[in-house]
Amino acid sequence: MFKKILVVSVFSGLIAGATNLNVNEKIWSQIDAVNALIKPKGVRYDAAIISKALEDAVKILKDRAFEDDYQSIRSHALTKDFKEADKMRTRAEPVFVIQFDGDHDVQQIDFKLISSLVAPASEAQSFVDSYPDYINAVAALQPEWDSLDCYLAPFNYELAPTDVKQARTNYPRIHKQWTEFAKVWKLPFFKKSAQMAVRCLEAADKRDKKAAAPSKPAKK
Repeated sequence: MFKKILVVSVFSGLIAGATNLNVNEKIWSQIDAVNALIKPKGVRYDAAIISKALEDAVKILKDRAFEDDYQSIRSHALTKDFKEADKMRTRAEPVFVIQFDGDHDVQQIDFKLISSLVAPASEAQSFVDSYPDYINAVAALQPEWDSLDCYLAPFNYELAPTDVKQARTNYPRIHKQWTEFAKVWKLPFFKKSAQMAVRCLEAADKRDKKAAAPSKPAKK
């Protein structure tokens, strides 16, 4: 779902055995740290840990240093040697879904993984349970939206086909739900996400109503 086209190349840290492949080890150490927070162990994690992991993961994926490093590795993979790039893809797992081949850049967070790790009756559980309805409603009501912030995080969640009429019916319930979340959630990632979700829902609703309104006849 979340794809972006980036540019260029800066790095440090040669991978042993690679054909001149350098990586920004500072960025990759941060990726390692996020994965260390929530390695799947058949347990459910406290919402504070999930919040911290998501907050750090989003920060990494928005960091220009990561973008530059990603493009450098991708260029190397497509023009020289894919094996070392594939090692970096594996290193990014399980939290990050990163691919260096194909027509589009893929830099995402594994939504299904996060959903499987949240503790019940927590802010994290409410977030992953409510996210599909939210994101599908925004996409249906505002099909030409251009704000990546409305995704709340670069999840690899696939948008479901949502009828605009159904999205309009669901809007009051979804808006009320996320407005309440924005009031009661305390953890940084979830609090900020709820506040952004309310803004995005209201913007989508406003845009939908404007598009659906009958056009006024031109003045003679």
